[in-house]
Parts: sequence; C-alpha cells; structure tokens
Amino acid sequence: MREERFKTVVINLRQVGLFDNYKDLDDERLTKTLLEKAQTKYRGDDYDEFNEIFDPKTNSDFFDLHVAALDETRVWWRDLEADILNGNNVYAETVKEFGKLSGGFLKPDKIKEEWTSDEGPVKVSFWDSDTLRTLNLKFNDDWYDTDFFKYIESSMKSNGSPYQFYMLDQTGQDVFVIRLTEEEKDKIEKKMNWNLVKL
Repeated sequence: MREERFKTVVINLRQVGLFDNYKDLDDERLTKTLLEKAQTKYRGDDYDEFNEIFDPKTNSDFFDLHVAALDETRVWWRDLEADILNGNNVYAETVKEFGKLSGGFLKPDKIKEEWTSDEGPVKVSFWDSDTLRTLNLKFNDDWYDTDFFKYIESSMKSNGSPYQFYMLDQTGQDVFVIRLTEEEKDKIEKKMNWNLVKL
C-alpha cells in the first residue's frame, strides 16, 4: 500500500513538473529511486523515521508533501524557528539552499551574514552573477524574518524568473515552500488538492 501510494504521488507530481532532473527514468524506476532516497534520508544508525513518515494511514495528511520534498530543486521544507542566532550562519546557508531551489535564476556567491549585535539587525549580502544583493533583516528571537523569502524571490524575478514561491498553509510553524509557475500552481492544486498561498 505504501509503495502504491508513493508511486501515484510521484506520477501526479511529475505531471506538474517536479522531478524534472529524472527525465530519463520511467515511473517505475523513478519511484524505486525516490524510495531509496527517502530511506537513506530518514534512516540512520540510531533512528528510523521512514515507516512513520511514509505511513499512508497515520501520516496521510503529510505523506504527499514528504514525497514532493524529495525534489530539493523545487521544495524547501523547514521549521521557521531555526536557531537564527549570531554565529550560526543560518541565513547564509539558506541563501545557498535557495540558489539550488531557484531553477538557475539565483546564483549566490561570496555570501556574508553580518550581525550588528546578538539582537540584530542582520545584514545578508551575496554576489548574484555581477549584482551585489543586500538583505537587511530584523532579529526575530531565533525565527526567520519572513521578509528574507520575499527578498530572495524578488532577486530571482529581477533575473527573469517565471517562478514564484508558494507555501502550503497547513504545516504549523514549519514552512513548506515550493517553486512553481502560475500554471503549475493551478495544476498542482487540482491534482494534489493542496491550497497554496503566496509566500
């Protein structure tokens, strides 16, 4: 039952543009590859979350999201309370992650995260091809300043990106961010029964 649901989700997501970097694999092989990737991600020497996360009965509401999250070029899913403190460089790491998530419309290099004090404000800067991008962010305890995501999307847009970041509004203090065109968003909402909102 798990494999069946997993495969159905993979096929549906693939039809909307996810898992594009696996074009040469048919649905069977892609499902097998992604199941192996999920097992590697959620199983370790001292933990095994795979069966719990991909349980179609007890985790039905989040099952499909976890499959989608295996496409790290399209989905970023994290807790907004993320130990964003002076010295942890969480924003700098996140800029790198969004470079991978951007579909090639953000090419961050020489990323800096500078704190005026332990209570902020925070200046994040990076070179994006030949443009220096600077983000001025507020300290928000150890949570993300959500303006960060708007700055990143706006940087992508200025590079000609047809994509926007949407989030699923039912994940609590986590944020499930997905990069889609408007057309892809309409398709995925119908196919997956998701309610996506602008980030």
